[in-house]
Amino acid sequence: MKDKILKMIIVDDEPLARDMVKYCLDWEKSGIVISGEADSADEAMRLMDLEPADIVITDIEMPDVNGLALSEHLKARYPETEIIIVTGYDEFEYARKSIKLGIADFLLKPIDDVELKKIVEKIKEKICERGRKEAELERIKRHVEETFPFLWEQFIGGGDEKQEGGEKELFALMKLYIKEHYYEHALSLSVIAEEFHLNASYLSRIFKKGMGKNFSEYLLEIRMRKALQLLQEKDYLAYELSELVGFSDPDYFGRCFKKFTGVSFSEYKK
Repeated sequence: MKDKILKMIIVDDEPLARDMVKYCLDWEKSGIVISGEADSADEAMRLMDLEPADIVITDIEMPDVNGLALSEHLKARYPETEIIIVTGYDEFEYARKSIKLGIADFLLKPIDDVELKKIVEKIKEKICERGRKEAELERIKRHVEETFPFLWEQFIGGGDEKQEGGEKELFALMKLYIKEHYYEHALSLSVIAEEFHLNASYLSRIFKKGMGKNFSEYLLEIRMRKALQLLQEKDYLAYELSELVGFSDPDYFGRCFKKFTGVSFSEYKK
């Protein structure tokens, strides 16, 4: 996965601005190919429909549809595409407030080559890590599907020595799925049960047996640890961070944060 060539689209209504991005780095050396350029949001969507890109770099200010609106459209249709917003100083806070759109990062004009390289390398590692986890998820999922008859026999009261091995694989699968989807507001045990065509009550029992805690407690812990990790990387506001780790209510996030760390969000940042 590390050797995979990533595709990137540059979006800006000014040709000179697109050229600055195009020539500021040795993209080929970075393992990235520029698969297209667009001078508008409509053109960017057309290019994506023809050949989806892994990364999109877009200016925030464009005629008709701006970069934030384009990002929203892209994330709805291509959720795994990573987006970098290029913005002027006056628009920076406005852009940051739209972090809930799933934008990977923001880059201030004029573009700094070193900063852009750091952002791109971080995104590349994120994409590669996602690929590795997806491959592992599929491997475990296939194994669980093969052992499913034994799991079902146990659920209805049957007995078999192979069931314990099946339980371990299923438990590993659940943990991996949570780590991959913790940021989704609707994530629940029922969602996981539906994803893998298993009984929610059975999954709840297996989870508590393996972890010594219930699903909601484990998910909260994962979200809180991720929040603390993200705070080490960037100075997020509470509502920004709550959105990134799967909370739809910033106030509830604040209460959970204080319970987990022992101090309020603002006190922790100090």
